[in-house]
Amino acid sequence: MEIKPLKEFGYGESRITNLFITPAIMLVGGIALFVMFKSLILMPFIFGVVTLVIAIVSSNHKVLKFYEKHVEVQLTIVGRKRIIPYTNILEVMEGKGALFVGYKEETEIKRQVKINKKQLNKEVIIEVVRLLNAKKN
Repeated sequence: MEIKPLKEFGYGESRITNLFITPAIMLVGGIALFVMFKSLILMPFIFGVVTLVIAIVSSNHKVLKFYEKHVEVQLTIVGRKRIIPYTNILEVMEGKGALFVGYKEETEIKRQVKINKKQLNKEVIIEVVRLLNAKKN
């Protein structure tokens, strides 16, 4: 039985748009090379299709998941998943280009998660800061 998160936040629209730019350029470039040289050059097509699949899979990825007793942070689809209990959160700081969440691990080692603001919408950042500050106390 899987526990459902109370709130989930995925990538912002600008991040999703950026994910699809590279595959589009590669596929258009492959077509242009085919038209110019009258022979199929596979590398741009293969790279374009692979990055398109990665973009499609990543577009549904949830960066932050808020549960009853902890928050789950996974910045990329293949990245490390951090599970941070609300009681271990020390500080939430909003920097110029990133959101920093300071926490302590079970071994009392202090750690920090840096969430790039370009990955999330502005409204989501405000909501995340509000939720984390409310839950840490």
